[in-house]
Amino acid sequence: MEDQTDISKHILIVLLILALGGCGYLYYLKTQDDNKISDLESQYSQLKDKYNNVISQQTSSPSPSPTQDWKTFTNEKYGFSLTLNDNWQGYKYEQDTKNFQDNGVHYRFYLPTKDKDYKTDKTGYASPFVISIYKISDWENLGNKNDFTKIDQNDKYVYAYSIWDTVPSDLEETITDAEIKKVINTFKFTNTTN
Repeated sequence: MEDQTDISKHILIVLLILALGGCGYLYYLKTQDDNKISDLESQYSQLKDKYNNVISQQTSSPSPSPTQDWKTFTNEKYGFSLTLNDNWQGYKYEQDTKNFQDNGVHYRFYLPTKDKDYKTDKTGYASPFVISIYKISDWENLGNKNDFTKIDQNDKYVYAYSIWDTVPSDLEETITDAEIKKVINTFKFTNTTN
């Protein structure tokens, strides 16, 4: 009987040691999890602070609106502007000095095209319209007025436009004659001193 009691005591001691060891191990795991949670909370807090700083910078220092960036074309020299919509993103313009044989000043507007079969003097671009500016006397003596549509005039100049004859396939649905007319209808004078 004594042997059984000794065995029971030993089993009880081993079980008690295992229980204490198990509790210690569970405590270790919990503190590890707590440390991980604490680290994650710290990282979250840092990211949140960075995010709030970025947001506050964006709202405190306004960036230029798209209209300020590219949607308003202004010609200071001849005192006019046009407003373009998103269909015109990526447009370019330049003064055309070689395609007109008259006394006018001509600004050709270009849009990027992916149509490889579309032939133009500027590779990768199509020219939907040209704004032409004539002195009033030159406009009155112009022989080919049918090539242009008058937009408006001031004391010195007549402003007119002409549109493309052929349209690249990738712009057929977006840059229609009506779309070009919408842009032309936004024409306004920016000053009256010219």
